[in-house]
Amino acid sequence: MDKSNIQLEKHLAERIKELSCLYKISQASHQFANSAEDIPIEQQLTEIAKIIPEGFQHEENLLVHISVPERGINIGKTFEDDLENLRFQSKVMTLECSYKNPKFSFLKEEYPLVEKIGQELNALLFRKEQKEKDVLLQKKLQREDRLNVLTELTAGIAHELNTPLGNILGYAELLKKAEVDKNKQKDLDKIVSSALQAREIVKKLMYFSCEIPTNFNLVDVQHLLNETLELLQIQLQEKQLTIEKEFNANDCFVYGDAIQLTQVFLNLLINAIQASKVGGKINVNCKGQQDHIEVTFQDFGEGISATNIAKLFQPFFTTKKNGTGLGLAVAHGIITAHKAKIEVQSKPNKGTIFKLIFPTTKAKKK
Repeated sequence: MDKSNIQLEKHLAERIKELSCLYKISQASHQFANSAEDIPIEQQLTEIAKIIPEGFQHEENLLVHISVPERGINIGKTFEDDLENLRFQSKVMTLECSYKNPKFSFLKEEYPLVEKIGQELNALLFRKEQKEKDVLLQKKLQREDRLNVLTELTAGIAHELNTPLGNILGYAELLKKAEVDKNKQKDLDKIVSSALQAREIVKKLMYFSCEIPTNFNLVDVQHLLNETLELLQIQLQEKQLTIEKEFNANDCFVYGDAIQLTQVFLNLLINAIQASKVGGKINVNCKGQQDHIEVTFQDFGEGISATNIAKLFQPFFTTKKNGTGLGLAVAHGIITAHKAKIEVQSKPNKGTIFKLIFPTTKAKKK
């Protein structure tokens, strides 16, 4: 066999290796995409990194490095800069191949091979990202469906409870006026107190189900924050807490219901007070941006676990012994009704930040 035939056979053998490698990677990628179990993306990339050397002339000498900075993924070791290497780089990932023995060099056909492998890895990452987004969207839709059903149920429950509670309060007050026995009067006081507490819970249920009528006007957010803080002076003094305010907007106005917004501010501040250590501080900020206004409440207390943050605005979820689990659910409902957003950031033993983002208005209070 002459040299030209030998070279041709060698050339064909290398092309077959490259095609086989690409086929195996494509097959693995397809299996990952159609797998019933959720295989971590790092595991998928690691499996493919093991296949990549099979497509190169000196596979036993090939070094492979894959990095995905946004996910903190680094597969394989980085190699010396003076080694010849082939690189594929996109916005999300980098693939590098190099021979650990400097005497080896890449074939010209191996340049497009790295490009094709890189494109396949890019597609793999894109599919994974889309799958994660689909899962999040599905969870969001399920949560919204549950909330819609729960809203209808709570509205019905609130209406049904209002009438009997009113009767209990009314008759208990009448009996109390006519009763001379002090022990029986104390018992009636307990009935009245319990009925009033139940009525407050019903009121919260009605807030949550948007059954409370709203009265939207131009509201000075900074003025409302100052008034709310005045209402909580006793609680702040009891825990020796310092309030640090930062109001950088001269015209901090939103369209809203002042009573409902006060309830939101009270709820978030009471939570911050309860979470704070004695002698600590709470930051209250109001910042006016070009198209929105941000109001933040920051404490430096025990913080909230990631598991609980996911459930934070669900009705009846609470970590407090005597909590109803309606405070933050009501706050979320009120803020949503104001076409605003509520966000939370927290780290255990570092504290919690609640941020309210309101659409701004250029109108000014007269």
